[in-house]
Amino acid sequence: MHNRLGVSGQCDEKATIASCPAPPSWTLRLARFHLRGVDDAPFSLLRPPIRLQRATGEGRVAVKSQGGVTCLDRLFQDGCGKIRLPREDRDAGLTAVLINSSGGVTGGDSLAWRAESGAGARLTVTTQACEKLYRAASGEPPARIEARLMVSAGARLDWLPQESILFDGASVERSLEADLDPGAEFLALEAVLLGRAAMGESVRRAHFADRW
Repeated sequence: MHNRLGVSGQCDEKATIASCPAPPSWTLRLARFHLRGVDDAPFSLLRPPIRLQRATGEGRVAVKSQGGVTCLDRLFQDGCGKIRLPREDRDAGLTAVLINSSGGVTGGDSLAWRAESGAGARLTVTTQACEKLYRAASGEPPARIEARLMVSAGARLDWLPQESILFDGASVERSLEADLDPGAEFLALEAVLLGRAAMGESVRRAHFADRW
């Protein structure tokens, strides 16, 4: 990149700053930028677009039965996807609490959950709080939330997350896939709230695709 400058002193218009002796004062008359063949383009158009930071998380939990008691088999968590296992009566099964530590979901975010209940085990999967599905910025891809559940023969899995709150302008695509062996038991319940009535909110426009 080079500059054409008109200055008071000993340099003419085609001289560069580096070749000019520094006069007592500089009077800048013209500054033109040549960058990859772009001449006189507004400087703001030459800057690359700012990519907003987005949340990505994954959590996997698997339980098994040992001596008639459900216990943890495998646990994995990454990014904003967290899983907590409260202490409770293991004879009645195990509870896994899913946590999105980013505090909500917006356009471009990605969450993936996996839960597996082995033969003879009992697992309840819930969430720490309501999942907030916030407005997506213009031009952003939808947020993606996927859950895959696997239940072996003689096992039980209950999928009971708290409600999801859909905000005006949200863009979310969500999927739930359950693989059940013969003799497996599965219970699932999900609720979606369109805004928070107590806050005077309403949803006029949103994209929400929910596939089971």
